[in-house]
Amino acid sequence: MSGLCQQQGEVQLQTPRQARASGRLEALALRAFAANLNAPNAEMIWQLASHWSPLVTLLVFGLFLQAPFTQPSTITQPNFVLLLADDLGIGDVGCYGNDTIRTPNIDRLAKEGVKLTQHIAAAPLCTPSRAAFLTGRYPLRSGMDAINDYRVIFWNAGSGGLPPNETTFAKILQHQGYSTGLIGKWHQGVNCESRNDHCHHPLKHGFDYFYGMPFTLISDCQPTETPEMDRAFRRKLWLSTQMIGLITFTAVLGRLTGLISVPWKTLSCLAGFSLLFFISWFSSYGFVRYWNCIMMRNHGITEQPMVTDRTTSLILRESISFIERNKHKPFLLFLSFLHSHTPLLTTKEFLGRSRHGLYGDNVEEMDWMVGQVLDAIDKEGLKDTTLVYFASDHGGWLERQEGKRQLGGWNGIYKAGAVWKAHYVTPIFSPPGAGACYERGFCPCFGEGVTHHEPPLLFELSQDPSEAKALSADTEPLFDTVLRRIGRAIEEHRRTLTPVPEQLSVSNVVWKPWLQPCCGTFPFCWCDKEDTTAGFAASALEKFFLIQHVFPGEGREALPWRSQDEVNAFAHFFKQDWCLPITLYDMSHGFDNPSLEAKIRKPEVKRKVTTVFLQSYRNICLILCLFARTCVSNPSKPNFLLILADDLGIGDVGCYGNTTIRTPNIDGLAKDGVRLTQHIAAAAVCTPSRAAFLTGRYPIRSGMASSTQQQVLFWNGGSGGLPPNETTFAKILHQQGYSTALVGKWHMGVNCKTRHDHCHHPLNHGFDYFYGMPFTLVNECQDTDDPELAKSLQETYWFYTQMIILAVFTLVIGKLANLFPVKWKIIICLTICGLLHFISWFSSYGFTKYWNCILMRNHDITEQPMNLQKTTSNMLKEAITFIERNKHRPFLLFVSLLHVHTPLITTEKFQGRSRHGLYGDNVEEMDWMVGRLLDVINKEDLKNTTFIYFASDHGGFLEAHRGHSQLGGWNGIYKGGKGMGGWEGGIRVPGIVRWSGVLPAGTVIDEPTSLMDIYPTVVQLAGGAVPQDRHRVSTARAPAVDFLSCLVTLALSIRVMDGHTLVPLLQGTEQHSRHEFLFHYCGVFLHAVRWHQKDKAERNQNQKAHSRPSAPELPQQIPFTRFGTEESACLDYAPFAVFQGTSWFTPQCTRTGVW
Repeated sequence: MSGLCQQQGEVQLQTPRQARASGRLEALALRAFAANLNAPNAEMIWQLASHWSPLVTLLVFGLFLQAPFTQPSTITQPNFVLLLADDLGIGDVGCYGNDTIRTPNIDRLAKEGVKLTQHIAAAPLCTPSRAAFLTGRYPLRSGMDAINDYRVIFWNAGSGGLPPNETTFAKILQHQGYSTGLIGKWHQGVNCESRNDHCHHPLKHGFDYFYGMPFTLISDCQPTETPEMDRAFRRKLWLSTQMIGLITFTAVLGRLTGLISVPWKTLSCLAGFSLLFFISWFSSYGFVRYWNCIMMRNHGITEQPMVTDRTTSLILRESISFIERNKHKPFLLFLSFLHSHTPLLTTKEFLGRSRHGLYGDNVEEMDWMVGQVLDAIDKEGLKDTTLVYFASDHGGWLERQEGKRQLGGWNGIYKAGAVWKAHYVTPIFSPPGAGACYERGFCPCFGEGVTHHEPPLLFELSQDPSEAKALSADTEPLFDTVLRRIGRAIEEHRRTLTPVPEQLSVSNVVWKPWLQPCCGTFPFCWCDKEDTTAGFAASALEKFFLIQHVFPGEGREALPWRSQDEVNAFAHFFKQDWCLPITLYDMSHGFDNPSLEAKIRKPEVKRKVTTVFLQSYRNICLILCLFARTCVSNPSKPNFLLILADDLGIGDVGCYGNTTIRTPNIDGLAKDGVRLTQHIAAAAVCTPSRAAFLTGRYPIRSGMASSTQQQVLFWNGGSGGLPPNETTFAKILHQQGYSTALVGKWHMGVNCKTRHDHCHHPLNHGFDYFYGMPFTLVNECQDTDDPELAKSLQETYWFYTQMIILAVFTLVIGKLANLFPVKWKIIICLTICGLLHFISWFSSYGFTKYWNCILMRNHDITEQPMNLQKTTSNMLKEAITFIERNKHRPFLLFVSLLHVHTPLITTEKFQGRSRHGLYGDNVEEMDWMVGRLLDVINKEDLKNTTFIYFASDHGGFLEAHRGHSQLGGWNGIYKGGKGMGGWEGGIRVPGIVRWSGVLPAGTVIDEPTSLMDIYPTVVQLAGGAVPQDRHRVSTARAPAVDFLSCLVTLALSIRVMDGHTLVPLLQGTEQHSRHEFLFHYCGVFLHAVRWHQKDKAERNQNQKAHSRPSAPELPQQIPFTRFGTEESACLDYAPFAVFQGTSWFTPQCTRTGVW
């Protein structure tokens, strides 16, 4: 028999799909008996090994192996030597591909035995993995897992450990007459209730002899190393000490004063717990070495603290001595190495021998120890009667570094799940060789400005996040397999798309005078109400107070009203009664209405107001004290503060690697919450990305994706926008009783048919209150900057104007000359279209500021054009006021920042403060605004009840510049930026979530997530339900596109939710993203697809011979998404066409691209 192998720690068969990189054992080799099994029996035992855990398999060999041998009497019970390394990476051993670290003895073991390539640990950490190894059961079954951050045993003095009722393989072999010994690391606990009960000790688990560490090596064991446990552990211990101490102190005071009745026994227990946590915290300042770094022989301590210089020689001597002592009877030796765990204890003989620093030295010394053990077996003539097993408890520790030195292992090609990304179309950067479209503005989505790739560009983002080098069939064995899987996903995705009206079509984007919001008489639009307006809400509250208490009986007609909005607000407050925080005015500040001020200033009225104010204040205090729960927000419903920056690059924030722009508040938010490193926008430009954020659906589903080069809304006077039938998360939260508000940028359209229908307005999409820009910041808003819309629109508008005028002129001539019959109605319609395009072209020369740069409060325009000098303060004031106004009820506040979009409106206070010019100043001001919002949350005691989210709508705008000054953001290592299709720099954004007391602080999630995920997350936490008409359809593979399938899809009118709730991922109950595929659109054109390969099934299926798989079995007709043109190419790996406008576009072509 040459050996046998199977995955570790299982009770059931584990498929390759379940293999995870972090748990993959670094090296495994098995050398067994020199005697040969006959073929039938060898096959039978191999089948048994494929279903049983490795240690159970060893027992089968040891106890029932007589029959297969030709001489059963010579070997009845084999010896077992189990060698387990600590933190060794699979890529650290020569027989697993490492050609720079020398491991001849382990390689010899593999050469003479059996090497397992898919050997899986039950956990990627020591304690649970070793528990599974010893018991043959998942650590969950024995209680050796954790639901908190303490996933391993942290103290010798802890009461946790491997339960005494668990049956280890050592117990079974001990009962079979084996001499059993454990040399080295234990890390399964020591005591339960007293210092000497040893309930978790190795001698309680079937081992006759133990010599080694009951704990594990840590940096604290070596005085010259930086303490390891101090960093994260000390803060938690001190916090626990403070909390328990405060509870104890409060309970004692209550007991002594007679306020509460608490037994002294309970107080004593609390005091004891507090003392234990205090001692643990105090111990972390230097006692760790004395309490954790000890050596034991059986139950006696031999070294405290251990002398690390001689540990290696002592462990090796004990191992060889155990073999020599027991050579005449069957034995089990479990040699649990301290190598190659940090602090990497290495003797002088091996220091500096390897090419990989201290870690390489440590691995080579461990290999030498393996060789010494094998030599001892050979010397005692036990080679043919001893089964030798070598493995590691889990994968290498990648994060372990000291300065720039890597102190952890290498896990080879394996990782926590590959992230593949295929680019079918990429924009052509201009000038050639540049990293952006500097000569074009926005990069185009189609036409001559893009490149079609056949086969597509394929990247593995976990290895190449900057998308620097595309893979090929020659460099990646899985190239065709991956593209085939992505092709199927595209087909499945296409089946979920249904035709909808395109909101960004030319007819919707073109400016229409009857839709232009206007304050005054069109076209003379101008106003500035911000100087005199304190807000309809505050004004209506004042009048509610006056009518109720100062002028009873006169009715609301006695007071002057500014607008219908104020009347509606008054009616809303009247219905709410006492459960609204009534805002009482300050008499020293006057009133915003002269007639009301004159009426209030009368002496008798002032006295009445003062009396009523005091009475009301007293009554409100009594009511709040007696019936507080009626006004306090439901604790099960958190508040939501969603902050979305504009054009912020992922590399512009400190917590994402920027060391020169100061963002302390955003960094603090990440430190106290969860940071998402693969947070993906649904589009690389504003309008479609924000539509996806609000609806949780790809913008192509709502019609918010364009089939033209105009990818965003360009006018407040356009008819396009977020359709009224779309259900935003604000609508659902509004139905759940939330107070909802949007402060800042909208950019989702305003009107449909008339100037005042407001069909796309925020108030029509679930927001109770809106203050901000219905459009977006553009250079025209600031007179000092070059016009922005003019550059991209003037030529387009002038071209369409000329074409339409030429068409009208031709039709008129033909009509008058009787050359062809044309109705005058058609000519008039064309003339109107030409006039609209002419007006749009003409408007781009100066009217943009008045028609696009406006501020609105609800449906009313407050500034036209907006005063940029006070915009920042106004936005911040409105956001803070909303929080203060709604602190006693659940609220949703969506702060859609105007920062950091050009023209980079920055107050004087922040100008010149950063090292990156105006852009850096603007980022730092934005961070200050975030800090102010967080301060208000803390001030109002809402920190633990508020879910806070910060992100950007897409990547930084690389092309934005003024002369030689860069005005756009930095996207870190990622290629591309805003408006560049599927390149990572345009869609990967910062994503931070904080919910103090609920979500673990300082967490980093490296799984793919999307801005669309916020929709189902917010809805779930608010107690709502995702709309049922947006269910997820079956993703079974569809037949080729045909007319019948289109009809079926249309008949079903399926509306799909593309976002997934982040709650399980944020709370740690799930470790992997629910997104398997993410589709990256540029307008309606699918440019790229991301596949999060969560397992290695397909990799394993195709690596056997390391040969290129056969060509993918894709449908013969796969037209590229080049809608409505004859430039469509039939590509083997191209995505499927979906629809254009309101109709399906399914061209027929052949594999050669001929129509």
